[in-house]
Amino acid sequence: LVGWWVGGTVKRRGLPVMDAHPHDTRSFQAKLLDGLKEGFGENVDRTAPWVLLGVIIAAMLGAEAIGRLVTALPRGADVVLLALIGIPIYISASAATPLVAVVVAAGVSPGAGLAFLITGPVDNLTTFGVLGQIHGRRTAIAFGGAVLTLSVGLGFLVNAAFPGLHALPLAAGPAEAATPLRLASLIAVGLLVLASLWRTGVRGFLAELSFGTREGAHADEHAHAH
Repeated sequence: LVGWWVGGTVKRRGLPVMDAHPHDTRSFQAKLLDGLKEGFGENVDRTAPWVLLGVIIAAMLGAEAIGRLVTALPRGADVVLLALIGIPIYISASAATPLVAVVVAAGVSPGAGLAFLITGPVDNLTTFGVLGQIHGRRTAIAFGGAVLTLSVGLGFLVNAAFPGLHALPLAAGPAEAATPLRLASLIAVGLLVLASLWRTGVRGFLAELSFGTREGAHADEHAHAH
């Protein structure tokens, strides 16, 4: 919805619009190989540092303290609060997911968790900067306001539609024994992370956590290319 609205606003104002991608003439085999390279290579390089960071921070958070703080707020205030917290920071969706799992398990409403999952990865200073450079400050502000409004609205809608929806406790019972499938999955993910470290090096691996610097560079490169 935000994309359609902002895109229409850009067209009406006569600002530059990204051209559609040309028709892909590559063979199926070439597309498959490129997809595997992207999925098991570049995507891992971009997301693995954030996943690890999110898991570490989530493990360090005091869930009970967060729960007491948020539940002390007026009803529905947690949705607005978490949506606003997500705006100024840059956090990958990969890192936000374990964080939201912890705060929702601590007592934050699922609607508030959803609002943060939307505004955190989408509304950030890097996005505003790139949009402002390409389409102007007015478009960037309109984009941020629209995402904030819809994310808060969706949060309230989820809480109203599912009033009894609560997160499962993160430690509901004794730890389950590792099955062969889980063990194989753990080994596979570990190998992918080690391969990413080998490709990028420790410095390159940690550089992904530069809070939007590289993402902004990628966006600028795409903008200049178009």
